[in-house]
Amino acid sequence: MSAPTTLSLHLLLAVPPHNMNRDEDGRPKTVVFGEVLRGRISSQARKRALRFFADFPEGLRAVRTRELGIRVCRRLVEAGFAGELAKWAALAVSAAAGESDRIPAFDDAKKRKVQREQDLRSPQGLVVSRRELRGLEEKLERLLAGQKDAKAVEAWVEDLKKNGLLTRDEVDLDIALFGRMVAARPEFNVEAAASVAHAITTHAFAVEADYFSAGEELNVLGETGAAITAYAFFGTGVYYQHASVHLRLLRDNLRNGRTAEEVEELVEQGIRLLLRGLAFALPGGRRGAFAHHTPAIFALADLDDGPAVNLATAFLEPVRAGEDGDLATASIERLRSFHTVLRTSYGFDGTTLAFTAWPPARRGNEPPAGEFWNWPAFEDAVAAAVRS
Repeated sequence: MSAPTTLSLHLLLAVPPHNMNRDEDGRPKTVVFGEVLRGRISSQARKRALRFFADFPEGLRAVRTRELGIRVCRRLVEAGFAGELAKWAALAVSAAAGESDRIPAFDDAKKRKVQREQDLRSPQGLVVSRRELRGLEEKLERLLAGQKDAKAVEAWVEDLKKNGLLTRDEVDLDIALFGRMVAARPEFNVEAAASVAHAITTHAFAVEADYFSAGEELNVLGETGAAITAYAFFGTGVYYQHASVHLRLLRDNLRNGRTAEEVEELVEQGIRLLLRGLAFALPGGRRGAFAHHTPAIFALADLDDGPAVNLATAFLEPVRAGEDGDLATASIERLRSFHTVLRTSYGFDGTTLAFTAWPPARRGNEPPAGEFWNWPAFEDAVAAAVRS
């Protein structure tokens, strides 16, 4: 087999009572699949959990914000710049960060109604890399060190127009994996190398309601009623999670401004972070109430020179527990079986590695070739296969 171009990941997570990803009514998100209601964890929630996973270094994570201009405005006002000049500079920064294809002139800025600080927020979220933030900080320091007048701000804004703020050099690992869209400046778009699917339960899902109350602890009036009464919604389930990485695109995204060795180090770091995050990093909704800290019980990693494949179809017919009531083992066996049939049917000849942490699904006294019962060994094997 030639060097792999695609990494496809398939994980199963058995999650106890939780409400980690809520809809507008406060209920766990759901979807109908195979004419049966399933629990669902959205792709967006999963990716945010990945990005803010404790193992993901802050220095490799881009910033998603609507408030970059507000931060700039505050810095300038605190340093003694007139409010109108600070607002102009703030609007210019937002434009340079991708809000617009044109940085406003002072007259344009005055026409825009900026009566409150909140009015400086960008209409859409901006994705700014650490390198770009450092560049902005350097520009701000130069402005703060000079005269605090209109002429200085005008020259500063002209520099923004000429030299810009966004760059394709030294793209953060976060942006390289999950992409960036700059509608006003498409030349700074970065196509996401990683795709993360919505996770769904392998079986039918039920949303349950928990009525709870909290007693009045001061009880000055000597009454017997509760201080707080409410309902909390939750569900449980075995979730199938798919994700994939286009390895060639990941390398291309990281290449500008880096040596080949630096690129490969970041690729390996990104793969390890993605693996670990998918296994451990669940969205934090209602974490304090449910403590749903459960890692993956099973994982498959396919390395191919062909397309990525989502195996959710394995669960089109919902899994039902056998006589022992073990939904986890039934889900693992269903995934194993469909994975084997599909790869044989399409002639995929890449490398498959497996990880099993669910005791009933472990076969024999030691793992067979290509399977690991130890997560660090599995992670090392996947990283080595990506390097090959």
